[in-house]
Amino acid sequence: MQIYLQMLSEEVERPGNLGGLVVTQIPRNTTGCIQGEIFDDLCVWTVAIIGMIIALMVSIIDLYTEYNKLPFLTRINVEIADRLPFPAVTLCNLNPIDKTKMGDFEKVKSYFLAFTSLHFPPNQPLNWSNPDLKPFTYPMNESWFRSVSPDLSSMLFMCAWEGRRLKPPCSQNFSEHFTDMGICYTFNDANHTRRYGPLYTSHTGSMTGLVLYLYINESTYIYNPEMATGVKILLHHPNDEPDASREGILVSPGFSTRLNLKQISYKFLPPPYKAFRNSHCLDTESASFRNHLKYHHYYSYNACIRECRVDHIINVCGCHSVLEPDYREKMHTRRQIRPGNITFNLDFVQKKKQHYNPATKRYTES
Repeated sequence: MQIYLQMLSEEVERPGNLGGLVVTQIPRNTTGCIQGEIFDDLCVWTVAIIGMIIALMVSIIDLYTEYNKLPFLTRINVEIADRLPFPAVTLCNLNPIDKTKMGDFEKVKSYFLAFTSLHFPPNQPLNWSNPDLKPFTYPMNESWFRSVSPDLSSMLFMCAWEGRRLKPPCSQNFSEHFTDMGICYTFNDANHTRRYGPLYTSHTGSMTGLVLYLYINESTYIYNPEMATGVKILLHHPNDEPDASREGILVSPGFSTRLNLKQISYKFLPPPYKAFRNSHCLDTESASFRNHLKYHHYYSYNACIRECRVDHIINVCGCHSVLEPDYREKMHTRRQIRPGNITFNLDFVQKKKQHYNPATKRYTES
């Protein structure tokens, strides 16, 4: 027989004895907690500890789930600066081609009219059997486009920087850029900042910063998609590629237009944090960053989108417009087409598709 001793002894007097311990026999309880006050406390503590463990596990799971959501705080700082970096300023004439350089414009007027909202009836194909339109069926190159584009020197009457007039010709301070609106010209682009350093402005007012006097010769205008006269001005980072068709401010001739600038800088968190909900940011200022673009020396969002669009066009038809980027990387199998000309030689397209290399994303010589 197993004997259990009560831990709290009790002294009692028995007849014939001076005193002693009372020995109590407690039977084993096999269906529940052991009887007695100390064993009831053990059950309570066991349940409490198990409950705390469960609560702790739930808290850890909630914290882990919240951590995987990558929460963050947005901090806004307002800084007062003595000077600010000046952005790049791109000018795009709404007239991509000078009418006086096209010969007898009346014979080819239907071609340019077909790509405007004035074309009637809409979606009517051009008569390509017209011998006057035959030159538009041939591939064009950069030199041809330069020869028919408006001259920058005739458009820039005068320009001044920080209150001082720049030495003529003013056009020498601008760089040429091929865009989907034709040839545009940029002041303070990446090449300028790399050679002379960034430009800063430290004054405010309508006669500070960059001041341009432009001459718009409307008599040289052709039908253009905007169906307007004037220029489009784009303000962007010097390393950014101007997106002329989707951005910019229209400036009408005969008016004085003033643009007030305010700099707002955004600094996004690196991976694994996401920007714009579903994409990661690239830290282009990091020492480990490598530009993976093929046609642009500097990485930017617009340049990346533009290259993706060009690669898709090349993959589909084996051709690209002369206005799309192809920076000095000439390929013999690329066929350049005129803007808006969607008439292709199907035999040529099928032939080029057979020689497309998906690994290099390039066409090989047939």
